[in-house]
Amino acid sequence: MSGDVPAGYRPQSEDATYEIERFQFERWSALGSAEKAAIGSRASRALHRLCVAGLAHQYPAASARELELRALARKYGRDVVRRHLGIDVPEEDVRIG
Repeated sequence: MSGDVPAGYRPQSEDATYEIERFQFERWSALGSAEKAAIGSRASRALHRLCVAGLAHQYPAASARELELRALARKYGRDVVRRHLGIDVPEEDVRIG
């Protein structure tokens, strides 16, 4: 898999070599659609949990429901949450009762 780095090649990441990135691209290309979707779904769930954890740190007295609503508002926007759930998520510095 080794080879010369193509002229003008810029790595996608500062800490990856051309060979490593080439390996990653080849592995990703070899995955089927269902496998790629599963990876994306797991990453999305992990990011949501990380967002909720950050909100829990910011709002230590908040209920699980409040944290979920705030996470949804950050992900989709306050207007979407209001339109689809009928809940007005306040600005960051206001607690949800």
